[in-house]
Amino acid sequence: MRRCRLVRAALLCGSAANAAVTSTGFTVSLSDVPYFLPPQAVASLSTESVKHLFIESDFVPFTVVKDSGYSAEEIASTTMKYLEVDDVLQEGFFDGT
Repeated sequence: MRRCRLVRAALLCGSAANAAVTSTGFTVSLSDVPYFLPPQAVASLSTESVKHLFIESDFVPFTVVKDSGYSAEEIASTTMKYLEVDDVLQEGFFDGT
């Protein structure tokens, strides 16, 4: 019986030593709405002009709008339409400084 316990203890120690901790992502909150962030980045920014935004956090919500000659009114109108129908986009994505 004692030998069986020793073998079990050895097996547990051996398997714990081989265990690896890996990230499966995590959840962040933006304006009290939870968002899941996957463990691997899908894009990155390497410009100095936004580096100051990351001082307080590793993540900054942002929205990209392709400059195709749209007026400010057209962008505002389209944004309002998306805010009404999209279940992910919210005003917190537009609070950049």
